[in-house]
Amino acid sequence: MSVLVFVELNDGVFKKSAFEAVSYGAVTAAKLSTTVEVVALEPCSNDEAMRLGEYGATSVRLLNDERLKNFDASACAKQLAIIAEAVSANVIIMSMSNAGKAIAPVLAAKMKAGLVAGAVDYPNTDEGNFIVKKNVFSGKAFANYNIKSSTKIISITPNSISLVANQQTVSIQNVNGDLVDSDFKIKVEAVEKANGEIALTDAEIVVSGGRGMKGPENWGMLEEMAKILGAATACSRPVADTHWRPHHEHVGQTG
Repeated sequence: MSVLVFVELNDGVFKKSAFEAVSYGAVTAAKLSTTVEVVALEPCSNDEAMRLGEYGATSVRLLNDERLKNFDASACAKQLAIIAEAVSANVIIMSMSNAGKAIAPVLAAKMKAGLVAGAVDYPNTDEGNFIVKKNVFSGKAFANYNIKSSTKIISITPNSISLVANQQTVSIQNVNGDLVDSDFKIKVEAVEKANGEIALTDAEIVVSGGRGMKGPENWGMLEEMAKILGAATACSRPVADTHWRPHHEHVGQTG
């Protein structure tokens, strides 16, 4: 029995959400008196992998399968299920990123697991329960879910969990994937990545504007403010829909 944490990389560097997931996984593993295993579906340098040890990772698996870089939720879920079975993981944790939103429900169906998407606190394991807190009604309230299935999957809301330092010695394994070509149903012809000094999903501070800015030519003042504050820039849905700003900056209930 162990806790398996799925982490994501961006150009060979772990996203902030990866450290949040590992920290969450380490605290959860301690509650369950077990170990935490970490898996990334692409390789990175040993130095980068060692950074996960700062937050409690003791074992990191790095997959060497170029096909996984072209995101396919079904293929990724199958590979994670294989690894989860290999390490006897009954709790699987990931970030509720775009990838996590796509993979978690597929993985839950494949493993017949209970899923709580968007957790905002560590699980309560008192008296044999496994209760997970999440936002509901667009963040206006909280709900507590008791997962009773033998396998449990949690995706955590980015920036909702404080990092907990827990320095560990990390064992790094570079392993080959277990998938065949027929597992990949999606053909990726091109990938466009959002560019910016600070990724919106990683930002501690966000400077956002709406239609009150009157037009895209006035956004310079917000960009300057964001630069001074070390913040990311964002916008409302109407602004993105009218192409004043790129869609990846869209925030709010529908963003």
